Amino acid sequence: MTSHPSEELGPDHRNEPPEGKKRRHDVARQACERCRVKKTRCDEQFPCGLCRGLGVECVYSYRKQTRSEISSNALLRMLGRLECKLDNISAKTATGYSPHAGNMPLPGTPWTADNPPPPTYVSPPSHDVVESAPSFPASAVVPWSAHQVILWKPILPMLPDAIKAIVNEHGVDYSTTLEMRRPRLSMGLRPGSRSETDLLGNLSVSMVKELCESYFSTFHLTYPMMDRTFFLRHTLSAAIKGEFGYDIESCVVLAVMALGCWSKRALGEFHEYRTQGHRKLSGSDMDYEYMGPGAEAGIPGLAFFNESRKRIGWLINDNDMQSCQYYLLSSMFYAQLVRPVDWWTMANRASTCCRMFWENVPTPCDEWVVDMWSRLFWNAVMFDAILAQELKLPGGQLDELSQRVPLPTFVKIKQPAFLPMESDAEEDDSFFHYHFLAQVAHRILLTRTKSSIFFTSTLSLSICLCLCVGSDVTGEYSSQSVEEELYQQLERWRNQLPTGLQFDDDHLAPLPDSPSEILVVSWLRFRYIIAKFHFGRPLLHKVISRPEDATDAELRKCAEVFDQIFQWEPIIRVIAVMPSCMPLKFQISSQLFGHIILVWCFRHCGDPRVPQVVPSRYRSWCNFALGFLQETAYSGPTLAKDAEIATILCQDLIA
Repeated sequence: MTSHPSEELGPDHRNEPPEGKKRRHDVARQACERCRVKKTRCDEQFPCGLCRGLGVECVYSYRKQTRSEISSNALLRMLGRLECKLDNISAKTATGYSPHAGNMPLPGTPWTADNPPPPTYVSPPSHDVVESAPSFPASAVVPWSAHQVILWKPILPMLPDAIKAIVNEHGVDYSTTLEMRRPRLSMGLRPGSRSETDLLGNLSVSMVKELCESYFSTFHLTYPMMDRTFFLRHTLSAAIKGEFGYDIESCVVLAVMALGCWSKRALGEFHEYRTQGHRKLSGSDMDYEYMGPGAEAGIPGLAFFNESRKRIGWLINDNDMQSCQYYLLSSMFYAQLVRPVDWWTMANRASTCCRMFWENVPTPCDEWVVDMWSRLFWNAVMFDAILAQELKLPGGQLDELSQRVPLPTFVKIKQPAFLPMESDAEEDDSFFHYHFLAQVAHRILLTRTKSSIFFTSTLSLSICLCLCVGSDVTGEYSSQSVEEELYQQLERWRNQLPTGLQFDDDHLAPLPDSPSEILVVSWLRFRYIIAKFHFGRPLLHKVISRPEDATDAELRKCAEVFDQIFQWEPIIRVIAVMPSCMPLKFQISSQLFGHIILVWCFRHCGDPRVPQVVPSRYRSWCNFALGFLQETAYSGPTLAKDAEIATILCQDLIA
């Protein structure tokens, strides 16, 4: 895990050496650190022959892109923007677009795939609208978002009229629209009340530390946004000594305590599962549940979180490291509440902090500080990708920086020699650090998947063929060689996992012995399967679009994709043991929603061969998926609407 994921996952970009001697700068860029020091020719393996013979760790420095690669990527982005502009102009010309009148259908016009319901607003006639639209271009063959499955042209005519009416009423992008209309998070206590005044004054130091430790034993395992040692010995002590004043340390500690309330609840859920053998997704009223003081709104930790929100208002213009940590912690709190737009807002603010640092790295800069900013950057990248790719929200503009920001190496902060060392905690942390790096590598692979086999059509076919760069395409879909390469990259990702994170296909969802097994190992298995599903989605689109042209080999591959979908069930059941520590609940629900639509459409396809590709156990799977959606429907309007649509489809499938 010491090499950059672009080395481990990316396609082989190494230039073929010319006849004769290899140029020196090529050798230096691709050789490992030890070979570079010894000035020997590196065989570019991992580990290389020299390091393998010496029995030492083989470390490759970050590989910079060649000028040719940088130029090609810039050219493709430019052509993509030009293509979007041309498509937009053509659409306006064809539909008689008027900035004053809008594009409203005549009364009584039926809603079809070619005549979707219009948005509820009229965009201003500015070219900036085209460039700022971050997702779902009209020319995309297969949208990435799970909620956009409902808008596939072959699927729309097949859906029941009741579902068409729902989408017609709330809009084609109802998932984003409903979330943007949600009321603000409750303030809980009335400002200025006596209870609010006594909230922090009555807290004991032991309770503060207990909540912080609960956070580090749950959420921190998956998203290590902070250095535990620095937090406990500086941030926490500064907040306590300052009596939770209006400073960034108090904001960070209060946000950690808010998440710590969720953590205590999640640990209680795991204990209940181990002792009683059942779990409950939609909350609980058991004795272990700790909501925090003043939780009238029924949200664990809300009082602490609101106190942090009051204080951050005075520090809103700060962009330092701890401010970035606070925004990421806040985004995690909103994610746990299933408020994706609020989550995106905080993650976007953290992205701004990261961009300001990495565009202006001070010199000299402490190694630990640089490494911490690397942690924060890759956390922000993952949050940004999850939200911008699922909802119609602008991204944090981190793509270009991700090409040159190194992965974190989790440098230890320098401490005085007289302070005791925590060897056990450090050993545990290293295990979870490997998990975080595996997450980042997986996210890079998914982003590459999105750009290579989902977004091929954002550039015209002729442009791709003329440039001879990017994905190979056959018609509207990427070639088989591209998908095979992605499968190989995924298997390399899996094989390079440390021993403690390895898993086999026959035991994807063993019963967990500790909370960390749920929060770390189970999630890696979930990510492995979700990647395989994404590789197969364009094929599902192709078969359901033109079932009469589907070959037997393609139908067999479709059956394998559905088998991957159904393999999620036991893993999700394990993850759902601790629903109070499940910040990606919105993403899981969205994927299950899209899967139900696909299962329904394949089962109702007119070609008699196509329904047979859905495994026979689809009824029991539908019961599980619908149950999950109905249990999470209370979390927000989008999930409630998803559950309503899924209920209509599953009633037909299960009958």
